[in-house]
Amino acid sequence: TGQLSLAYAGPSSSIVAVNLYEGINPTTYTGDANTKFYRTLVDIVAGASFGPLDVNANFDWSTEAADTWYGGALMARYHLLGDLARVSVRGEIGTDTTVEEGTLSAALPVGANAELRAEVRYDHADQDIFKKGDLGSNHQVTGTVAALAWF
Repeated sequence: TGQLSLAYAGPSSSIVAVNLYEGINPTTYTGDANTKFYRTLVDIVAGASFGPLDVNANFDWSTEAADTWYGGALMARYHLLGDLARVSVRGEIGTDTTVEEGTLSAALPVGANAELRAEVRYDHADQDIFKKGDLGSNHQVTGTVAALAWF
């Protein structure tokens, strides 16, 4: 597999990045290690900051064997009280199986390279792809509490 990336950085902390991945996938999503398919993935990310507001958009398109899928996401984060806290919202949609997602987050920065974060997420699909006990469901709600650090 090979990758080609193009990136642009502009005013207002704006960025645009286009990534292309091409190559043979040695195992497909079916788990069959004896079948190899050629895969293409295009990933486009754009973002900008406007004072305390950060916005991002992401689009993916992929094809492998006879399958094609695409998805997109919109995200926004607002820095409260000079960055004493942050609130974020994210929405995503994807196809092949249509899946939609919405997430609401709150974060407390800890120094310059860490934060404490709590999230609640709702997922909905046009098929019963989420497991609830022994049954399938077309939706789920999940929550996360995390301590994150980056270097």
